[in-house]
Amino acid sequence: ETNLVANKIKIEQALSFIICDTALSGKEAIRLIKSNEYHLILMDIQMLEMNGIETAKEIRLFGGDIPIIAYTSLEHESALLAIKTTFSDCIKKPVADNILYRTITKWMIGIKDDFSYLGSNVEYKNIIKDKRVMLADDQAMNRLMVKRSLEAIGLKVTESKDGKELLEIYNAAQGSFDMIITDINMPTLNGDIVAEEIRKTNNDIPIIALSGDGKKEDIYHFLACGITDYFIKGESPDLLINIVINYLVKDSF
Repeated sequence: ETNLVANKIKIEQALSFIICDTALSGKEAIRLIKSNEYHLILMDIQMLEMNGIETAKEIRLFGGDIPIIAYTSLEHESALLAIKTTFSDCIKKPVADNILYRTITKWMIGIKDDFSYLGSNVEYKNIIKDKRVMLADDQAMNRLMVKRSLEAIGLKVTESKDGKELLEIYNAAQGSFDMIITDINMPTLNGDIVAEEIRKTNNDIPIIALSGDGKKEDIYHFLACGITDYFIKGESPDLLINIVINYLVKDSF
């Protein structure tokens, strides 16, 4: 209960547009979810009466496509496989606060995350300086605009014009990139397919999707393919910079 209350307070203070209801057991969670409309569920795995996996499976029978995020310290392979097939996403404890907050907001489609929990970007200038980013987009003008924004905050950017070239450069670099930013609809290989290929060997590198498709079903698809986060083209460039900074400074929180 102490952890439950502490996380509720922390989330509501950092994300003032969110109100958290809490449940101490899987059965209590199911009762609340049947009686209320929620935008997201954040669930521990080890709980009384019903564990989180059993609870999530029960919710899936009546809860539609509501995102359910596992919040757990479990590392056992069988548990992680069950989580992957049942939950929308997984946050492993301990987690940096900024990653916790963004994992919540990125699944709440339509919510405008101002990243105020990051504080001033100036604080991270030295942390992100010279970090290496792979940028893929089949439109040269799009690449130019994004590259300029990224280089303005000190990042080193390598460009590729399609998914095939992205994978070739990434594989040749042997893990020297800190982040991948990729368009989704590209010749030869789409960005979601590229993400699935990369996730076969690397679950850690942040992959940010650039897309003109901002519908809920599109975003859910990106995230299911192993993409870490997304930026919808046409939104403020500052939003993309905040998303990038959020993942490059996660270890400093």
